[in-house]
Amino acid sequence: AVIEAKLERAGSPRSLLVWGSGGSNQVVATIVHAMRAKVPISVSCAWISDPPDLDNTLNMLSALSFPRLTNFVTWADPIALLKTLSSGVFGSSIILPLGGNNPIGVLGQSSGALELGEQIEAGELPDCDGIYVAVGSSCTISGLIIGVALARNAGIKAFGRPGFALHLVPVHHATSMLNRVANLYKSSFSRYLPLTVRHSIHAACSELHKLGGPDVLEEALAILDHSTIVHDEAILTGKYGTHSAPSRACAKLFDETGSIKLASGKEAPGLWLCGHFAAKPMAAMCDDLLREEHAGKNMVFWQTKSRIQPRGPKDEWAQMQNMPPLVQAWAQQGKPESTKRPGKVNLKDGAAADYRSLMTDIPETSPTD
Repeated sequence: AVIEAKLERAGSPRSLLVWGSGGSNQVVATIVHAMRAKVPISVSCAWISDPPDLDNTLNMLSALSFPRLTNFVTWADPIALLKTLSSGVFGSSIILPLGGNNPIGVLGQSSGALELGEQIEAGELPDCDGIYVAVGSSCTISGLIIGVALARNAGIKAFGRPGFALHLVPVHHATSMLNRVANLYKSSFSRYLPLTVRHSIHAACSELHKLGGPDVLEEALAILDHSTIVHDEAILTGKYGTHSAPSRACAKLFDETGSIKLASGKEAPGLWLCGHFAAKPMAAMCDDLLREEHAGKNMVFWQTKSRIQPRGPKDEWAQMQNMPPLVQAWAQQGKPESTKRPGKVNLKDGAAADYRSLMTDIPETSPTD
């Protein structure tokens, strides 16, 4: 929806520029969904470095396997990287910002909170005391806050438990530190800083109201100020793109003892806690549930990592063989953190079969499909 809306507004340009870290979920999602745009488009990618991790390597391999990715630059060539970003800003390409944070993306996330509210009202789920979510670009948390505000505005009987809160768990060490020293996520000055929650709420609520939707800005800001808890402990956040000590311990415990049941009663297959995003809010939630004041509370873990590792029709193994040596070294250093994700990438002595069992083939579609 974001891709199509931006293409419609832009008119003639048929190219997208997406940028993120080597293990970015946003880059993969953009390239996959570009196949389903109503018009033919090409995608350029600017990759910046993050720590080695098999999950990060697999995301780059996924991106390389789709034909809509026609051009890319990496941190191995900083000058080319800067030129690509500059040409995107000042040229005719459509830029998708980090983490997909734009009003359309934020409003898309709000629909998830509305759907959860409808399920609670219908009795399919008990009302919850809190929602825990990983926060990078602030897109998801901003959408959840607006979604809760919209649900309350519409009279949906949900999110009404005493002390209900949204739990914001930063995954980047820089934003976590800025919140500790300057209250980044809640301070009034963040209204003017892109990729912050307050800025995102203002922008998305403004667009929603322009489109004829309800004006829930005041309610959303009240939820941010009074019903949002920030878990910005340095030990929990660790470094961006990989596990912290608490998240690694939590992920290991989940591998050994955890399971998630579907509505049918069967166990959900193929689930694990990635160090880049999911494990950090899970660690925060589990830690809180062990506290006496949270005993018996019903908490929701908001998963932001797809269990599907997509693979397109192109040979991503051959593509990776041609990447700059710096990127190849990064890819090979990425080890599996989860026993539920056994695999490796060894460009010298290994083969694609060492990891392809973790990927799901996604057929290419034409814009008219």
